Amino acid sequence: MFPFPSLYRSSLSGTTASSLRLVKTFCLVYVLLLVCWLPGLIGFAVGIQGSLMNILAILAELNAVLNILVYVLSNRQFRRAIADLIGCRSARDFSMDSHNRNKRD
Repeated sequence: MFPFPSLYRSSLSGTTASSLRLVKTFCLVYVLLLVCWLPGLIGFAVGIQGSLMNILAILAELNAVLNILVYVLSNRQFRRAIADLIGCRSARDFSMDSHNRNKRD
């Protein structure tokens, strides 16, 4: 009936919502990249100097912080990994995660 049935089958599965979230996250990260880096690149090409160029450089570096915030706010696994990395999670949280993980398997 359809020329590419696998393309239509994927829209019926449960992965559609997670794929849509992934696309939204990627688009937001890309827009932030443009907003943070493009002014500095244009300023460099035009020859802007002084304190304005310093502000544009800080804006470009701010992109790294904004990316982390986007990923933390949009991805539960990323939040857990960051919490593990900085040691914010208690032993109870780890036991609950392993309990839930075993439940799914």
